[in-house]
Amino acid sequence: MINIKGDAIVFHMYCERADDEVIAEEISEKTPTFRNIKMRNIVCRRAKTAVLLKGLPEMPLKDLYLRKYQLFQNEVLLDRLSRCHFFKRTT
Repeated sequence: MINIKGDAIVFHMYCERADDEVIAEEISEKTPTFRNIKMRNIVCRRAKTAVLLKGLPEMPLKDLYLRKYQLFQNEVLLDRLSRCHFFKRTT
């Protein structure tokens, strides 16, 4: 991925309120669950954000694995994660 104007990889589960207040909802069968996500051999050059990972306050993203990755001139945003693993960043 090269010269991406926006965000390259996005898992953004939460819609923020205008006042930036974070409110956790009660967990139910409607609560989405994202877990056991595996990505490898990622190269990202010059994106607004290379990786944006943001789970729900009541249900964080779980068991995310990122292996063999290169991120150049990018921002990485992580919020509300559980058991996430980043291995073998290459240069």
